[in-house]
Amino acid sequence: SGAAEKKQKPLTPPPPVSLRTFKAVEHPTPPDSGKAIGLMLGEPTGVSGKYSLDSKTALDGGVGYSFSSAFIFFADYLWLFDSTGLEQNDFTSHLKFYISGGGGFKISMKNEIDRRHDGDDLFEVFIRGMGGSEWRPPETPIGAFLELGPGIKLNGINLMFFVSAGARYYF
Repeated sequence: SGAAEKKQKPLTPPPPVSLRTFKAVEHPTPPDSGKAIGLMLGEPTGVSGKYSLDSKTALDGGVGYSFSSAFIFFADYLWLFDSTGLEQNDFTSHLKFYISGGGGFKISMKNEIDRRHDGDDLFEVFIRGMGGSEWRPPETPIGAFLELGPGIKLNGINLMFFVSAGARYYF
């Protein structure tokens, strides 16, 4: 009858597919607030925070435990520099260098006899100057850093040395 009499259309192959058919969709990283928090290992070992003031300056700070049996609290002002002097590749293009100046205080956890023997005070104030670098690719909210530098205890005028590596989460 009528349904059997319908003509069937011949099958045609689909149009050819090429890489040009598919367009890459960019997923831009949402801008963060310039605030970050993370962990640091070294001298001291603890929690680190950073707040970007603009593309060339930032504040950072932290609290941690020192190998000299003390809690250390610090804050620094950072000047940031691009890695333009280096040969650019996937790693160095996401690297920033910085120098900083700041200070903090140290609370000794040693007993009085050990503090006297080591020449430490219960509470020490220090200034410090640091140098470091942070690697932060734009497609991730994580930045890895390495920093080191000297410090001077203001009560007793003794030298200190800080070195730490860590990672921060930007939000």
